[in-house]
Amino acid sequence: MSIYLVDYENTGIKGVKGIERLSEEDKLVIFYGPKTGSVPFEDLVKITATRAKLEFIRTMKTAKNYLDFQLVTYVGYLVAKDPSQEYFVISKDSGFDSVVDFWSEKNIRISRFINLDLENAETKEAKSSKTESKNTRTRAASKTGKTKENSTRSDGEAKDRQEKKSEHQNNNRKPQNGQNQNKTAKTKKQESGNNAPEQEAPKTDNTNAVPTVPESVKKKIRTAFKEEGLRPGAYRKLYACMLESNDKATFNTALVHAFTQEIGNKYYKLALPAFSGWK
Repeated sequence: MSIYLVDYENTGIKGVKGIERLSEEDKLVIFYGPKTGSVPFEDLVKITATRAKLEFIRTMKTAKNYLDFQLVTYVGYLVAKDPSQEYFVISKDSGFDSVVDFWSEKNIRISRFINLDLENAETKEAKSSKTESKNTRTRAASKTGKTKENSTRSDGEAKDRQEKKSEHQNNNRKPQNGQNQNKTAKTKKQESGNNAPEQEAPKTDNTNAVPTVPESVKKKIRTAFKEEGLRPGAYRKLYACMLESNDKATFNTALVHAFTQEIGNKYYKLALPAFSGWK
């Protein structure tokens, strides 16, 4: 059983998208108030036809965050009654993430989504993706700067070699007056060849190397999770858990923290063969 608490004043009818996926064991609590406005008749029929246990809670005032505080209070009331349930706050308001963090630290399974289809908004997964993208851009900019520096140095070395080559060609074009001049030219050519500076091998800078899960391991993970339909953000979280874990126990704990207790344990069983073969 899962309990869904909808901030209808914030999401509108889009918040109940996916209502058909709820079962008889689920409970749906819809908070609405004076700012809610009218609901199209077809949408009302769809809401009331849900198989889940349905409850409406109406707020009577329009003060700032008035409905939000009542929803949060009700969450605490429900958790106190049954901490074993999984709770979902349906709202686009990221302020509810503080509630999610508070209860998650107490091992309560709770998440925030923007609709009942469980499409993520500005949740931790999205923020993690933004941070990862920002770090990638920073590393790319650093790499580009070093590439330009190496290119400038290579251009300078090429210019020096070209100047020496031109000087050598000019010497060969000078009029030759006898055998002594030929010997002198040959001697200069040999000296030029013997004294030519050796070209240094390009240096490889690995200071910015970032640990990653090998592609062969990622392939095994994608095969194991083929039926789960994971999104790219979920795969990134999974790979991050693999990177930060040194053994099976820490890997399981990392998955539970990154996802939920139930989902984390499920993903652990699916990913364990690939993780054990790698680590």
